[in-house]
Amino acid sequence: MKKYFLFFVLTLSVIIYAKEEYTDSRDGKKYTYIKIDKQTWMAENLKYDIKNKSRCYDNKSANCNKYGNLYEWNTAMDMKRTTYPAKNRIQGVCPVDWHIPSDAEWTTLTNYVGSDAGKKLKATNSWNNRADGITGNGTNNYGFTALPGGYSGPGFYDAGTGGYWWSSNGNANHQAYYRKMWHNASNVVKDSMQTSMAYYSVRCIMDKCDFNDYDKVKQFSYENFIIDRCGGKEYNPLMQYCSERSVVVNKEEFIDSRDGRKYKSVKIGAQTWMAEDLRYEAKQSKCHETDKCKKYGRLYNWETVMNGAKSSTTGTTKVQGICPVGWHLPRDTEWEALIKSVGTNAGAKLKAPMYWLNKEKPSCNGTDNHGFSALPAGFIELYNKDTSYDINKIGYWWSVGTLNNNYDFPYRWIMRSEASEIEKNEWHATSTKAYFSVRCVKN
Repeated sequence: MKKYFLFFVLTLSVIIYAKEEYTDSRDGKKYTYIKIDKQTWMAENLKYDIKNKSRCYDNKSANCNKYGNLYEWNTAMDMKRTTYPAKNRIQGVCPVDWHIPSDAEWTTLTNYVGSDAGKKLKATNSWNNRADGITGNGTNNYGFTALPGGYSGPGFYDAGTGGYWWSSNGNANHQAYYRKMWHNASNVVKDSMQTSMAYYSVRCIMDKCDFNDYDKVKQFSYENFIIDRCGGKEYNPLMQYCSERSVVVNKEEFIDSRDGRKYKSVKIGAQTWMAEDLRYEAKQSKCHETDKCKKYGRLYNWETVMNGAKSSTTGTTKVQGICPVGWHLPRDTEWEALIKSVGTNAGAKLKAPMYWLNKEKPSCNGTDNHGFSALPAGFIELYNKDTSYDINKIGYWWSVGTLNNNYDFPYRWIMRSEASEIEKNEWHATSTKAYFSVRCVKN
């Protein structure tokens, strides 16, 4: 990565900022980027060409070289998400590790820059003079180097006098928010435009995992979670795991004959466990409304888990319950054997390296040393309506073990975002209103 420093002298002050260089692997184009407070922005407009979907001002390639390409909003978003507002980071047309800035991220930038943000962000050249002859150029205090690339609609407009940049957010009128700067103004203006009526510039902002900087040499970002590289390599933490600095991809796969669903499994010690939570759609099973069972498995009440079995012994009897043929519900002794195989800090070693959140302790994901990939599915409790609790914070899994061999008080095993160990406690099962996750063990 190339780094260089630029110096500008304004009156009696010296402005110093360091720009670094990034290469877009799609086309080999190089971009400079700049850090402004806690954000990292490209210091130039995106120039990625999409045939028949991006434009150069006046249809001249020289203008793309100078100002960057112009894009309709749907093209800029790469059609991945057009909801209002966009709730997640949207890579869109930006390169890997970058995304379309949200409306909030634009606001963060202008709030940090402060008064006369437009003047401080505009380049020191290329802006037309104002009507009174005073320069329309900016002071470029932070190296943002905003240029007046204009925009396109039926024709081309405002090159030299205005710059327009999309955000990833819109409103209920199918309009997207954007920011604009003018040659005759010192501020940055927020406005909205129908998504299919204009082609604007794109400035990409660097991904920050969970809103934190991370070391791209030692770590990588997956769905906005910081994950340590495995022997220097990235990997898919939902399908693979890291063991002794090597990416392990040999999770076995089996098919549940009841619904044809495929599951990953992993051997830990002498046991073979499902490497994901059960998703079988039994009559008394539920999904979180916000998840629709896409990320987490289904949740089950105790009666559904046992599937008519009356034995909840912690001895050698295997209770299939809701599990597929050839698999059974884990006994307490099996949970204990799993923990013994993993060793100290078993929760941290069994938790997945993503999705575990805690405001007081941001770094609470696991290391998933063995590919168990435990996820914080929380639970659902049914009273007047389904209510979700602890999603992204705590994972709960049923056991067939019971308190004092009392069928009405089965145990559940618990992993918490802020804890590195695993705990168990009983739950009053005479109520059918609580729904927890299920992991099955191979016979």
